[in-house]
Amino acid sequence: MTDDEAIVRAFDFGVTGTTDPAKGLGLGYVLDDIDSHSGSELAVISRRARVARAGGRFVTVLGEDFRGTLATAYFPYTPASP
Repeated sequence: MTDDEAIVRAFDFGVTGTTDPAKGLGLGYVLDDIDSHSGSELAVISRRARVARAGGRFVTVLGEDFRGTLATAYFPYTPASP
């Protein structure tokens, strides 16, 4: 599996490196939140892949080797209605 495929796969519900059935749910919920809030974006960089999610789809870019993993999520501020 390539680095970008591994990142995308990590967002599937139930994917975990343990045998605990309660693990592997969190990133799926993050993805649901990103997809349900207009203007939200998600980016993950790990090894040679950068994967971004916006507008309900993944976009991957391969590049320089990044030592470690970095994830960011952006939710636009929407003031409450009066």
